[in-house]
Amino acid sequence: MELYAYIDESQRNHLTELMIRKLGIQLQEYSITTVLFEKGYYQKEFEEKWNAFRAKYNVNAKKAMHFVDYKMLCSGESDKVKMDIC
Repeated sequence: MELYAYIDESQRNHLTELMIRKLGIQLQEYSITTVLFEKGYYQKEFEEKWNAFRAKYNVNAKKAMHFVDYKMLCSGESDKVKMDIC
């Protein structure tokens, strides 16, 4: 089985933004995200579904979002999602 690995890093995310807004604390850290997919599934299904999700919710591909933000989008709480995090 061939795998596709996605690895990304972000200096600012949901947690760091929350710490700044609520507590005035600026963390010096990076979040690292890793996801493994079976290559065929990624190429044939996931990429298409991901693009449809991003289009539906107007998600900027250059901005990092925490999984909690994605969960809020899916549960109809899109008004609570901050999509301008870098």
